[in-house]
Amino acid sequence: MVITITILGIFNLRTVNEEIQLEYKQGIKLEKLLKKIGKLIHNDIYRIVIEKRSNPIFLLNGVKLEIPEGLTKPIKNGDQLSILQALGGG
Repeated sequence: MVITITILGIFNLRTVNEEIQLEYKQGIKLEKLLKKIGKLIHNDIYRIVIEKRSNPIFLLNGVKLEIPEGLTKPIKNGDQLSILQALGGG
C-alpha cells in the first residue's frame, strides 16, 4: 500500500518541509509509521509527541486526529497524512 505524508514545521529545532510517499504493509498503525518517518527524515517526531515537547497537528485525509488516541489508528492504502507544527511568534 502507498501512503503520502506531508510534514511541515520546526521539529527538534530543525525546519522540516517534506513530502514522502511510503510503501508499507496494510493496516500499519500511526505509532509505527511515525517511528519509520523519524528514521527517514532523521528527526524523531514520535518522541516529540510522546514526551509532549510539542503538539503538532495530525490530519488523516484532512480530518484531525486526537493524540495520543490517534496513535492506534490503522492507516490504509491511499491515505494522506499531514503533520503540521504551528509556526508563529510575536
